[in-house]
Parts: sequence; C-alpha cells; structure tokens
Amino acid sequence: FDADAIGPVLHLRSRQPGDRLVPWGWTQPARLKFLVTASALPPERRRQALVLTLPAGEILWVPGVRRAALAGIGPSTRHTIRLDISWT
Repeated sequence: FDADAIGPVLHLRSRQPGDRLVPWGWTQPARLKFLVTASALPPERRRQALVLTLPAGEILWVPGVRRAALAGIGPSTRHTIRLDISWT
C-alpha cells in the first residue's frame, strides 16, 4: 500500500451489512458479501472476515478476500507499507 495515501491510523473491524468497496482492478463498487462468498475461504473463515478501514470508514483491505483500489502503489509513491495478517 502507499503509506502516504493511508495515513497514520487504520481500523480493524468485523464486516457489517451493506459494506462495499471498489476492488483493485475494478471501476465499480461491489458488495462485500458477494466478494466474501465468491472467495476461496472456507465458510467458517467467511463468517469471521475482518475489514481494514481508513479513519473515514472506506474499506482498504479484507484479508484473504480482496484489497481495495485505494492507496495503490504508483510512480509517485515514496513510502510503502506491507500488511500481513495470519490466522492461527
């Protein structure tokens, strides 16, 4: 992710009804419920899907499912941040 586009604060929460994001490579928003259902996650992980958001509430990433088009790395990127989440 482009660290300068994200800012210093991120929020991690569970998914909520009506969540939407514009996935990386897409131009239109998609319902998170559709993306989670279409993912390769097992059903128990789908129910536990976490959402990483910016302070304004925009969804940045759903680990194991999809990342949003927000904060993509490009030619003007000066600082990057790598985020990893693992389930045990």
